[in-house]
Amino acid sequence: TLADTFNSNAWAFIEYYKCPNLDFIDHDTSTYYELSHKQEDFRRELFKNLESILGDQIYNCIAVTMNDGPGWGRFLAEVVSVDKYDILCGCLIQAEKISIISDFVDFINFEDANRILKGLSHDFQIKVLRLIQRIDIVDILSTEEMRQAFWSNYRMFEYNELAYSSLLIYNPFELTNYYAYYFESELSSVIIDVMDVLQAITNADKPIQRYSRQFYAIDELVKKVDKLIYSEEFVELCIKLHRRKLISFVPEAIKIWYFESPMKILGEISNKDGGSLGYFFFWHDYKLPTVAYSRYMEFKAFCDVLAKQPDNICKHVLGCILGRGDSGSDGIFPHEFIRDVLDEYDNEEISSSFIVGKFNSLGVRSVGDGSDEKKRSDVYFEAARALEIDHPVTANILRKIAKEHLHTATEDNSMYQLGLDI
Repeated sequence: TLADTFNSNAWAFIEYYKCPNLDFIDHDTSTYYELSHKQEDFRRELFKNLESILGDQIYNCIAVTMNDGPGWGRFLAEVVSVDKYDILCGCLIQAEKISIISDFVDFINFEDANRILKGLSHDFQIKVLRLIQRIDIVDILSTEEMRQAFWSNYRMFEYNELAYSSLLIYNPFELTNYYAYYFESELSSVIIDVMDVLQAITNADKPIQRYSRQFYAIDELVKKVDKLIYSEEFVELCIKLHRRKLISFVPEAIKIWYFESPMKILGEISNKDGGSLGYFFFWHDYKLPTVAYSRYMEFKAFCDVLAKQPDNICKHVLGCILGRGDSGSDGIFPHEFIRDVLDEYDNEEISSSFIVGKFNSLGVRSVGDGSDEKKRSDVYFEAARALEIDHPVTANILRKIAKEHLHTATEDNSMYQLGLDI
């Protein structure tokens, strides 16, 4: 029967990217692209042969058989004649192959694409518009729902003014992907547009899943802008993005902002001004900017603002910030500036919080036989000896850190000996 004729060949039209091995193709010597072309040629010829036997019935068979994924729409656009488009699409609609129809519409001429889209039911039309990528159909987007459906998943790989302005309204997150990965000119040349994109993101209600494609794009774009400009507007945007957990790091712009205006930290950690970042951020995340280690007077003024507050909260915050600081020019931790203020203040609250800040900055560790922790302990004991004369307070703090690592090393080794290492 005709059905048996198709069924015996249906294996070639199920998964687009998983065409079964063909005996006449040398898989050992064929490159990936050569193999793909040979499989494609085989499918085209097979389709034409089946079409000559089955007539219009081939379209229903194909619609039912094909997996509703990418690739098949382009294939059908290449092998099906224009006068059969309506029959094919009718079968695809009945089989609810939304992805195939969308892909198909992307590859046929505009007039036919326009006609097919207008002939779809409202619900089916909206589903298809969410997957289409051709921009020349925007004129038929007559309702807000249609525009929202189309632009919500549109991908921009090359700049288009219409796409930019529309995505800024309907899907600014896609623009971060474009400017982060596909924009080939200097980002500084479009910095105003990029700032508009970041502003639109901070105002958008759409939730973004952490570590998704869009999350990484925002992260990457902010890193690029952070290297180009420093302005109050950019700082405010970064603070909003950080509050919404749309970036995974603390931009240098935020670090500089609070370093140059430490009084702002007092308002943040006390919530007197409705703090936008709050106590935990400065206790756990905030680090001094790179420029802090080349501007001693400002560094000292920053520390004084926090150290000389009557409450211990500010001293805790300062200690943690200094504990996450850099090493000195001699390679010894902490930096010379930090050593000076630790010894000048000689404050137990600041010193103990310094240790907390240092250990928090180490992140997650793996438990082994304790040798790694022993090496860290040795480093800090040696650093303490080196600083003993000029910075005795700092040296004492480093000895405490060394003893903590040594204690951890002993515990790790005990667990290792018991076979309980993680």
